[in-house]
Amino acid sequence: MAISLDTLIIDLRRSYADDLPDTEQALSADQLRRSLTRAVIMVNRDFAKAYAIEAEALMPDPPASDREMLLLAAMVSVSEMMLARYARYPSVKSGDKSVSRDGQVDAWSRLHARYSELYRDSVAAYIANRQDNVDPLLYG
Repeated sequence: MAISLDTLIIDLRRSYADDLPDTEQALSADQLRRSLTRAVIMVNRDFAKAYAIEAEALMPDPPASDREMLLLAAMVSVSEMMLARYARYPSVKSGDKSVSRDGQVDAWSRLHARYSELYRDSVAAYIANRQDNVDPLLYG
């Protein structure tokens, strides 16, 4: 069983509230696929999973908890992309008109820090639970 990447992309867009029409969305489907690919690599490494993207689908179908971890890891990547996008645009002033993107940079920077922290906390909790389930070695 597998889940399509399009389904995950829709969930990812909902996660960062990008409900604009396709032509106006902040990130393209290709960029979100890249974020999901990064997320799969991160989750496989940190949670000892074996997910793979094959033929526009994630195999095998992840349980709800793993799916949330994948979306959280993808949001780390999305926030990095959005931060890079807005960081390169300068603020412009001309007479009585001005365009400032400083608020965007600050907002995405805070979101990136928050998503990264949530992901690190999830990995730490997973590692702690895994270590607690190890049978103790008895010497004697």
